[in-house]
Amino acid sequence: MRHNQPVTLAKLLDSHALTRSRQRHGLTREHEAVWQSVVDVSLRSGCRLHGLREDTLTLAVDSATQASQLRYLQRIILQQLQIHPAFSQVQKLRIVVMPRAVQPTRKAVNPLPRLSRTTATHLRQIADLLEDPELSERLQRLARHVQR
Repeated sequence: MRHNQPVTLAKLLDSHALTRSRQRHGLTREHEAVWQSVVDVSLRSGCRLHGLREDTLTLAVDSATQASQLRYLQRIILQQLQIHPAFSQVQKLRIVVMPRAVQPTRKAVNPLPRLSRTTATHLRQIADLLEDPELSERLQRLARHVQR
């Protein structure tokens, strides 16, 4: 996009691919601004505007729990949105569960420490003295984890 005249930042941002993608789904920045002002932060955190077609606003949420909360508050949210001209035609909310890509966190795997030879010997001696065969077997198995 080449300009000979100075251009406002808003106009430049309107040419951005993300904005075009949103417009393909029927949403504008005005819709986003109204959404931010109407819906509580706790609901908004896991929810985003996904599309606007005819009289249906589609919301994408991260979990079924959040979808349930939005469905419960659906009438109230619709009433608040319909006050604004950007959402005046909206008659229905469609709520779909679409989790954002979550990066798995890796835990540092720390292997259990090995037993010393004396500890293993004590465990075997205790296992020999026990009358409970199941507990005795488990102690014998534990005693096999000796340092090498």
